[in-house]
Amino acid sequence: MSTKHNEEDTNNEQKKIWNEEAEQLKKDLANKKKTVQRREVPIRVAKPGQAYAEKPTSHQSSSKSSSKPINKGNSASDDLLRKQLGL
Repeated sequence: MSTKHNEEDTNNEQKKIWNEEAEQLKKDLANKKKTVQRREVPIRVAKPGQAYAEKPTSHQSSSKSSSKPINKGNSASDDLLRKQLGL
């Protein structure tokens, strides 16, 4: 029975120590100097018709031509492509 009381006493002592350490840690963290690192990033907004904001390229004509269909095609070229794809 005395060992049970000893264990409870040590548990209570440990709890007191932990609580004191927790309070000390809270005080230390409250007094700690807070540093804020600021990262400046340019904000780019998508133009209408773009999927996301891109940097304007020096090859404006190439980006315009890529948005248009390469070949409007006719039925003969459609048939050829379908055969090559196995459709």
